[in-house]
This record gives sequence, C-alpha cells and structure tokens, in this order.
Amino acid sequence: QGDVELGERGLAGLFRNLTLERVVERYRQSVSVGGAILCQLCKPPPLEATKGCTQCRATFCNECFKLFHPWGTQKAQHEPTLPTLSFRPKGLMCPDHKEEVTHYCKTCQRLVCQLCRVRRTHGGHKITPVLSAYQALKDKLTKSVTYILGNQDTVQTQICELEEAARHTEVSGQQAKEEVSQLVRGLGAVLEEKRVSLLQAIEECQQERLARLSAQIQEHRSLLDGSGLVGYAQEVLKETDQPCFVQAAKQLHNRISRATEALQTFRPAASSSFRHCQLDVGREMKLLTELNFLQGCGHRGLCSGAPQCPRRPSATRS
Repeated sequence: QGDVELGERGLAGLFRNLTLERVVERYRQSVSVGGAILCQLCKPPPLEATKGCTQCRATFCNECFKLFHPWGTQKAQHEPTLPTLSFRPKGLMCPDHKEEVTHYCKTCQRLVCQLCRVRRTHGGHKITPVLSAYQALKDKLTKSVTYILGNQDTVQTQICELEEAARHTEVSGQQAKEEVSQLVRGLGAVLEEKRVSLLQAIEECQQERLARLSAQIQEHRSLLDGSGLVGYAQEVLKETDQPCFVQAAKQLHNRISRATEALQTFRPAASSSFRHCQLDVGREMKLLTELNFLQGCGHRGLCSGAPQCPRRPSATRS
C-alpha cells in the first residue's frame, strides 16, 4: 500500500469505475430478486417498470414509456434499457475533455480520447485502439483465471497446509511460552522482568507468524471459485464495454498475476518451529541481564524462522 498523488483536480481527474458499478448492480439485483422496480411516471399506484432510459434517468412501464417517448420526436431515439435505479453513462468519458475514450496509451497506461492523442502530453507515446487493449487484456485475464480455476485442488491443498501450519504454530508457540515460564520462575525475582520480555518476544513472534499465515490463507481463499479475487475477475470478464473493461482489468490482471505467481511458487509465509526459543539455565547470575534465546535474540528477524541474528554473537553465551 502507498499514497497516491491525485494532482490539483483530485478525484475529478479520475475515470469512473463503471465496471465495478455494474458488478455491484448485478449483485444487488441477484440478492433482491423479489423487490420489483416500479414505474416512476405512473399515477399511484404505480405499475412494475419494464424499461429504463439512461437519457431520461427514469424507469417506465410500457404505457408510460410510449407516452414520454412519442413517435417522431427526439425522445423516440432514446434507447431503452432494463429497469434500474442506478443510471450511468454508456461509456467512459475523458475527465479532461468530456469526450468518449477511444484509445489506450501504453506508455502512460491510461485511456485517452481523440483530443488527448494530439496533445503534447502523449507525444511519442505508444497508443493503440481501445479494441486492441481490450482484447489483449481480456486474453491475459482469461488465461490467468482459467489457470487458477483449473488448479482449485492445489489451492485447497495449500490452504489445508497453511491451516495446519497455523495450528502447529499455535501449539509450538504455547509450548515454548510454557517452557520459558517454568525456567524463568525458578530463577526468582531477579528474572521476573526478563521473563516478561522473553514471553513478549515469543508472543510477538507467534502473532506475527500467525498474521502472515492468516493473510496467506485469506489470499489463497480468494482464489477459490466464486469468491474474492477470482469471483470479482469472473464478473469483470462479463463486461462487454471495451473501455470500461480495460480500465478495470488493468489493475485486476496485475493482482491476478501476482496471485498466480504466488500459487506457482508456494511456500508458507512463516516457520511453525519455535526451537530457537529454548533457554540455557546454566548461566551465572551475573549474566542474567544478558539472558536470551539460544538461537536469535528476540530480534525481529527470528520471526521469519531464520537461524541467524545480527546481534547473536554479543547476546548468546554457551
């Protein structure tokens, strides 16, 4: 994650994500099948709407649509749509020139209109028709989604392995904490402060590992059919509006590509072993203030399972 500079125009300089809006609209319609959309022009009680008009931004029954779009008038040219409560433009418009986007600048990775093409801002840039960008991105996204859907067994197997690693991390971490507590309690009051710090180091290490494993589990769950990232990608692939698809698929394909790479190069994000948390209780009392784990020293690096620690030579005694 990171900050994004929006420039002087702020959000006004960004394209609307019409593809995401349509995905949300399809979802809303799927969960509210029983809720009919009513005609907005009928006299009470209104009839159920059968058509929508983007230009009029209203829903109509058959009779009202004919009444408000009389034959031979300009309104008769309005193209009816399915009834909806959310009207949006048919295509993406350039936020700079209010023209429909027709091309894609590969150099800037941005949709552009005809006026954008002739500006010096895109001089010497590689610009392609939006149809070419649409087809290229759709082919790449389809291939990636097909690969993930074809490896659902692998995804599920890796999730099971991660869940087992998380369970083992819970058990191993708890055992390590209990062993440390038992040894430190025997050293008396002098060791009390040290005991707290050691347990805190184990706890932080355990929680950090569990957080990594949990995040990895969630990431893999999003690859299961019909959920998370893959589910969204499947919805985006239904998009037929080329500029809208290019806008949504660009970033989505990057996320899908990273997920595919993670699937192909899988390994748990953290080790479940806590062997580095053993204590040497044979140290003299004068060394109690330097007491630390046999491997590592509570440094954040130990949470990756790495056996080496940059402070180990000065913090460990044998």
